[in-house]
Amino acid sequence: NYLSRFKCVAKTWCDLFQNPTFVSQHLSISKKNKRLLVYYHDDNNDNIFLRLFVDQNLVSYDYLHQQLASHIPDLYVFELRVDNGLICLCDEYNSRITLWNPTIREFRILPDCNPNIPPKAETCTHILGFGLEPLSNDYKVIYKPYYLDLEKNIVRPPPPRCAVYRISTDSWRVLKEEDVQFLQDLSISYSSDNACVNGAYYWDMFKFGSDRKIIEFYLSTEVFQLIESPCPKSSGKLLPLHDSISFWDTEMRDKSERSNEVWVLNEDGQ
Repeated sequence: NYLSRFKCVAKTWCDLFQNPTFVSQHLSISKKNKRLLVYYHDDNNDNIFLRLFVDQNLVSYDYLHQQLASHIPDLYVFELRVDNGLICLCDEYNSRITLWNPTIREFRILPDCNPNIPPKAETCTHILGFGLEPLSNDYKVIYKPYYLDLEKNIVRPPPPRCAVYRISTDSWRVLKEEDVQFLQDLSISYSSDNACVNGAYYWDMFKFGSDRKIIEFYLSTEVFQLIESPCPKSSGKLLPLHDSISFWDTEMRDKSERSNEVWVLNEDGQ
């Protein structure tokens, strides 16, 4: 947070930190300094812990969750996404989505996006994505809620609805129902290993009784695409690998032997 301390020196300095060219150059330099962010949740007291290791020796680290406690004390993180140092948090209990820049200690709570919650129901799960759209240099959040029917105690989706938030306009755009209808029967894996690569976001999805699928969302055109999973019967991990999206599958054959497979998506979608 060394930059934030200079914002009060002069208005010109403060304006400089908001300049897109300066932000882009600073981001380019920051990417060369690799840091490890470790996130874990304490089931005993519902607290979350975030450690940012500041060197490659993994000795020195900062407690980032202390910033959360002072700004949003009642936050219960259900999902967390990170892109270029920005963190997107989604609260499990009230579906509040927060963007957080720990470097300059700034928070932005996004406008409410939920449609009217059905009677006797509450928000329980979400499809959440967050990443940079490189053409416009704008960050976007993809959000689709699911509801828990309190009478039947089952999870159900709302009417076909998915919305995209743009940080530049601080507003949501609801996608057309016909473009997201196919998402109704799919559920997201309970994993933080979904990923954003080269302006596209990827989720590992499943449908009960059917093969698993990979969902790709283009941040520029805001269009979904369905991709066949290389391991349709297995729940793998989607991770960036050399500017491409990769699928990692691990199979325990016995107590002493483990099989690992790595698949990389080509530019032609294969």
